[in-house]
Amino acid sequence: MGTPANRRGSTRLFALTVVTFVVLEILVLVRRRSSIQAETKDRDSSYFLRNSRLSGSPPGVTERAAYSQYNKSSSIQAETKDRDSSYFLRNSRLSGSPPGVTERAAYSQYNKSLANVDGKDLLRHYTCRFVVDSTWPATPTQPDDVAIVSLLSATVLEQLENYILGLEVLGYSLAMYSPQHVHRIVMVLEGTPCFAECERRLHDAGWKICETQKITPPHPSVVARFRDQFAKLALWNMMQYKHVVYMDADTLAIGRLERLLATKLNAEQPLAVAQDIRGGQWVDGFNMGVGVIPTNRTEFVRLYRLMQSDAVQYETTMSEQGFLSKVYGKTWKRLQFEDNANLAAYDQDRVKWQKSRADIRLVHFTMEKGWSIGDHSAYAAVGKYWRAVQLKMCQRRCQSKSTCMIAEKSRCNCALHVGSVCQHH
Repeated sequence: MGTPANRRGSTRLFALTVVTFVVLEILVLVRRRSSIQAETKDRDSSYFLRNSRLSGSPPGVTERAAYSQYNKSSSIQAETKDRDSSYFLRNSRLSGSPPGVTERAAYSQYNKSLANVDGKDLLRHYTCRFVVDSTWPATPTQPDDVAIVSLLSATVLEQLENYILGLEVLGYSLAMYSPQHVHRIVMVLEGTPCFAECERRLHDAGWKICETQKITPPHPSVVARFRDQFAKLALWNMMQYKHVVYMDADTLAIGRLERLLATKLNAEQPLAVAQDIRGGQWVDGFNMGVGVIPTNRTEFVRLYRLMQSDAVQYETTMSEQGFLSKVYGKTWKRLQFEDNANLAAYDQDRVKWQKSRADIRLVHFTMEKGWSIGDHSAYAAVGKYWRAVQLKMCQRRCQSKSTCMIAEKSRCNCALHVGSVCQHH
C-alpha cells in the first residue's frame, strides 16, 4: 500500500488523463463538424454559382446576392434548429441513454408531441403562406371553387433545377388546357432555395407561390425524392378553396381539364385519385401524382395525428402515397386513366395505353422524367409531348425578347429547337 501522498498523486494523474482525453475528443468532434459544414457550403455555393448565371445579371453581383440571401435564410433555419435541438438535448438528458440514441428518441417524441397540440395551433403552423404580388390577392374573401396545386422541394438539391423546369413546362401546358380563372399554385417547401430568379420563372409560367412547412413522418421514405411528400397533407388545409387538384411537377397537360376540375366528391368518396400500376399489375392502392382533394381542417388534423401517432402500418417507401392508400382503403373515387396517364402503363400495359391514347389529358412521367427523355429513350414517343410544350415556351420567351439570352438558350435549348428565332443571337 502506498502512502496517502502517493495515493493523492495517483488520483490527480488519473483525473488529468481523463480531462485530457475528453478535451481531445471534443476537438476531434469540432474539427469533424467544421469539415462537414465546409463540404456542405461548397456544395451549396456551387449550386448558386450554377443557378446565378441564369438571370443574365453580371455574375459577381448575382452570385453574391443569391448567396447572401441563402446565408440569411440558413441563419434563420440554424437559429430555429438550435432552439429545437436544445429542447431535444434537455429531454435526452433525462433518460441517461447514450446521447445519439437519446437525441433521436427525443426528436421522435417531439414530433409526436406536435400531434397533441391544439388543433388550431396545428392549422396555423401548416398554413401555406402566399408570396403576394401586386396582381393577385392572397386570401379571397370567399373560398374559390378550385385551384391547381403542385409542390417544389429540395430533398435532392442537384435535381432542383430540373423540377423548376418541370413546373415551368407544366405551367405552360395548364395555360393551354385549363380555364384561365383557375389559380395555379406552387407550394414551396421550407428550406428550398427558390429565390428571385426561381420565383420569376414560376410567375412567368403562371404560378402563384406559397411557402409551407415540412411534415416529417416517424418513418421517412428511403427514397430521397419521396421524403418530403408528406407536405401534401397541407392540401387539406388550403381553405381558400373548396377543393384543390394536385399535380406533381413531372406531370403534363395535353388535353382539356374542365372535367377533372369539376370532379364531385362526397363523404363516402372523400378523395379522387387514379389506380396505380406496379410490376405490370394494377394494384388496390392509388397514385398520388394527381388527386382531387376537398379542403377540410378537421380531416387535415386527423391525417396529421394518424401519421405522427404511427398508428397506420403502410409501405413507408412510397411515403404519403402508401400512407393515404392505407388510410382511405377502398373509400376513394377512381379518376379515369386519362386524368393520370402513368408512364408505367406505357411500359407495362401498352394495350390500355394505346386504347386510351387519343383521350389522355394528363401524362405522368413516372418511369422517366419529361426533361430527361431523349430521342433514343424507350419513352421517346411520349416524351415528344413534353418537348412540344417546352418548344412553345421557348418560342414565346425568345420572341418576346430583343435578344435571346444565353440563359434562355441553356434552359430551353432555344438554339436547337426554335431555329431562326434564336440562331442569330
